[in-house]
Parts: sequence; C-alpha cells; structure tokens
Amino acid sequence: MATLTCNLSDSLLKQLAVKAKAMSVPKHILIENALKFYLEQLEKEEYINSFQLTSKDKEVMKIADEGLEYFKLKT
Repeated sequence: MATLTCNLSDSLLKQLAVKAKAMSVPKHILIENALKFYLEQLEKEEYINSFQLTSKDKEVMKIADEGLEYFKLKT
C-alpha cells in the first residue's frame, strides 16, 4: 500500500474526524471509500456521455437498428 500526503481545509478535516469517530473507523478508510465512490461516479458519467455522443451518430444508430431487427426476426 502506498502513502499519500495531502492538504485539507481545517473545516473538512474536522468533519472527517467527527464522522470517523462516529462510525468508529479510521479517517483513511472514509477517505478511501469516498474516493472510490467519486471515481465510480466519474466513470459512470463518462459512460453516459459516450452513449449520448453515440446516439447522435447516424451510422452507429443505423447499425444498432439493424441489429435489433435481426433479433426481432430470430424470436
């Protein structure tokens, strides 16, 4: 495991300490969980954006429609 040193505002550090104490977990665990959650949200957002861009591409939509028609014929 690597070590990371960072600066946090006094108010944020206080909030972190209060929550960690209330939950009986170390501060680094809260930070790790929050960062994982945030990175997952960013990844989901990128995924959604890529689908939105793809939906505007007429050629891709044509291929998707052809694929759906193929599956409709198979069922």
